[in-house]
Amino acid sequence: MLRKFGFIMILVILAVCLLSGGCITEDKDVPTLKELIKISRTDDYGKDILEKIREKTKENKNVKDNEVPEGEGKGTEDTIKVDLYFVKSDKSGLEIEERYIERREGIARLTVGELIKGPEDPGFINIFPPGSRLLDINVKPDGVCIVDLSSEVAGVRNSREEKLMVYALVNTLAQFPTIDQVAIRVEGKKVDTVAGYVKWPEAITPDYNM
Repeated sequence: MLRKFGFIMILVILAVCLLSGGCITEDKDVPTLKELIKISRTDDYGKDILEKIREKTKENKNVKDNEVPEGEGKGTEDTIKVDLYFVKSDKSGLEIEERYIERREGIARLTVGELIKGPEDPGFINIFPPGSRLLDINVKPDGVCIVDLSSEVAGVRNSREEKLMVYALVNTLAQFPTIDQVAIRVEGKKVDTVAGYVKWPEAITPDYNM
């Protein structure tokens, strides 16, 4: 029993060493990793545990080897296609630009972030004034998505630009099945106009004719 306990302690140390990439010590009285392996090989009980440790170490290595470095292309399991509504260069209306973004929790927040960032297609323009930011977003059980924007969004210059900006946001968010309407806040406050040109209801429905 005592011998068995001793092997367990040795193999616990061995497991830590293998899973962490190795053990380094300058104390000559402490057994080295090679010595621990040698000890474990002399006993059947130790051999069984050592084999399990090796299998676990191999699994961990395979997972690490298959990780995709940040910033490199990912497969469809890691991305999702979203439709971003951008303004045509002549401001005659909205058009969809498809974009692949990271698939993770908070997809609506990521999507609005991409919308505010602007289009990749040179045929579209970014209707959000410079400095515009998403402060918060919250999807309610009744299908209303509350979007809190920074005060820079009030920088649009006329009613046409305000309508295009608001519907670019609303139409983009309404693509998600849990969102039917969008309620806009500016700096955390309820508003009936975003830039002073258009009166808006508390919850805005999408308009795909824009």
